[in-house]
Amino acid sequence: MAKTNEMPETALKPPRQKGVWKDFWALMRGVKLPWIWLALVLLFNLFWAQLTLMIPDATADIVAGDLRATTIITFVVLLFVQTLVSGVQSIVNSIANYKVDLNFQRFVLKKIMRLPVAFYDKNKADELISRTTDDTTTMRSFLVQDLLAIPSNIYTLVGVLAALFLNDWRLVVLGLLMSALTFVVPIITARISFRWNDLMQGKLSGLTGYLAEGLQNIPLTKVFVQEAREIRKGLKVIKELYDTRIKYLFINSGLGVLSSAQEMVSLLLNVLGGVYLINAGYITLDMWIEFYMFSNTLTGAIAALFPQLWVSIKGVQGSTRRISEIAAEPDETKGGSLDLRTQGGDIAFDHVSFGYAGGPEVLQDLSFTIPQGKTTAIIGRSGEGKSTLYGLLERFYQPKDGKITVGGQDIDAYNMHTWR
Repeated sequence: MAKTNEMPETALKPPRQKGVWKDFWALMRGVKLPWIWLALVLLFNLFWAQLTLMIPDATADIVAGDLRATTIITFVVLLFVQTLVSGVQSIVNSIANYKVDLNFQRFVLKKIMRLPVAFYDKNKADELISRTTDDTTTMRSFLVQDLLAIPSNIYTLVGVLAALFLNDWRLVVLGLLMSALTFVVPIITARISFRWNDLMQGKLSGLTGYLAEGLQNIPLTKVFVQEAREIRKGLKVIKELYDTRIKYLFINSGLGVLSSAQEMVSLLLNVLGGVYLINAGYITLDMWIEFYMFSNTLTGAIAALFPQLWVSIKGVQGSTRRISEIAAEPDETKGGSLDLRTQGGDIAFDHVSFGYAGGPEVLQDLSFTIPQGKTTAIIGRSGEGKSTLYGLLERFYQPKDGKITVGGQDIDAYNMHTWR
């Protein structure tokens, strides 16, 4: 036998760069989504969009001097309905989010439990935890908050532009000029923020991984009197995370100033443009007030449909690839139909060779027999392959060459459940 049976760490396979949307929709089909709740989310989004189009128009009527009872009552009812819908919509969205989270996590958990042991030799536990929690949350957020909001945002955008055009086409131009700022600044800030946030999350994951590994190996650390060495390593990881956070703080603050400048320029365009159009006689005061109330709705709809959606798409692509890698992994085989409880015989290793992925062979052309009904001890120094023999017998791994039999039958012919 070889002198070591250590399993080398193997990095995750690089995600596929193509077909991510095919993988996304495949996952959507594989997960039992709460379609009724998702439909309710869509309907409430559209209803809310309609309310946001009606309230500025009702406000403009009042400013224009229409103080009839029906106008006032309509305005009050719209505000009341908007408040009521906001509360119900929040509950519906939350329940839909929880149900999608539940189904995604069930899907990933069941898949992880069906994977062969060899999969866990190549993938760290903390990464699998992240896939079950963080990545599923990202996909849920994209589905519920982004995809289901697209129809209502399009409806809002078309409705606002139509309302502005009916007042004066110059208001459409002014609104689009203001909205243009929502393209440039958010894309710049999103790219920078995404890169630094990803870097910080990497440092945080490194600290989490170090602590998880260190806590598991504390007995070994103390046996070999390596406490001081482990403290130095831990302090280095902590200091790197701190330095990254400080840098991100200043960069994020600068991005905040840039965003505030965008809002200030947008407000100036709104006010100064409105003053010019009123003085030129193109619009009236009530038209400008309606435009002022629509401006945030317009820029919000455009931002949600383009830069914000783009950022969400970039984020969900990574999560989709990572979960798709798990979904694409073959399940552990269930074996044949033989029942070990009714079948028996000697256990025989017949010219078995085996090595862990990416490492040297641990067992080379090994042959021996364990007689049925007798006690057989397998002894050897640490690292000589005793655990590997056990892993092969449990069918955690498959031999590279040779075979293992019981009573002359290949152990793969036995049902996995009765075998173990």
